[in-house]
Amino acid sequence: MLQNDRWKNSSLSLVRAVIMSGSRPQLVWYHQDRSNPMSDKQYYENDRIWASGFEHSLDEIERLRAIKSLIAKEVTSLLDVGCGNGHFVNSMLRTEPIGRVCGVDRSRSALSLVKTEKYEASADNLPFKDNEFDLVCAFEVLEHLPIAIYEQAIREITRVAKKHVLISVPFQENIRSELISCPKCFCAFNRSYHLRSFDSNTIEGLFGDSNNKPLLQETKFCGTVRNYWGLSWLKRLVAGFRTPTLPPNAVCPHCGYASKQVERSAEHAEELTLDPPSTSQRVGQLLRGMLPSSTQARWVIAHYTFDQVDSNLQ
Repeated sequence: MLQNDRWKNSSLSLVRAVIMSGSRPQLVWYHQDRSNPMSDKQYYENDRIWASGFEHSLDEIERLRAIKSLIAKEVTSLLDVGCGNGHFVNSMLRTEPIGRVCGVDRSRSALSLVKTEKYEASADNLPFKDNEFDLVCAFEVLEHLPIAIYEQAIREITRVAKKHVLISVPFQENIRSELISCPKCFCAFNRSYHLRSFDSNTIEGLFGDSNNKPLLQETKFCGTVRNYWGLSWLKRLVAGFRTPTLPPNAVCPHCGYASKQVERSAEHAEELTLDPPSTSQRVGQLLRGMLPSSTQARWVIAHYTFDQVDSNLQ
């Protein structure tokens, strides 16, 4: 919640954005400071995005293992669309006997960390021939894509895949509840820069009604999210009494502001540094412990195959 005195700044504006919740679009207002805009391209070229150390989390390690368990034995060529800093393809290069491992991403900054064959390109315009790869992957990518790019990216993934497609996305994410506010420009944004959420129906119908679409064969769920009843109300109450702060892994998509932890990680990408919890974080942990809660999977991993493909798994 923005305090009243912040509205007096004439450079503040309300910007509309559409987010997708399952198959239902939702309209969200973002508060942005027009005096120092940052484009999507600048956001993804920010070194701090790719050096936050997210891959060291236990949930992320579990997700990587689940993904590898769904890769068919017959796969000899693999493309990772939106490979980011190469977390997946670099791991495949080290541990899995696959002939060709390739990554593609729009961010030159991210690609500088990729150790495999790599290309700089957008997901909606892949520089590859039809059916070039036995397996095409897109892990934690689709939720970031605007509508126009998202639909074309789905078509491109289908076009370059020969046998298998693997998709990993957050499962039933409440995008609104993850909105945070930048303490520098007061832009409100999803902490992971997500624009859409996915449920079972979305995963089932991801590739539409095309005759040449891959068919869903198997899904796996991994990671854990704890939902606290009444937490959204509590967050709004607390927000009125404290200055906004960013969590350790967040970078403002509007002005580029990041926490000190992310700035340090960008300078020492091989090191994982953790700030001690602040007083407000300790209070938040204590209050969450008093609220009733439920748990659900953090991610869903979906394995699709084209007709008449032997999908023997490792």
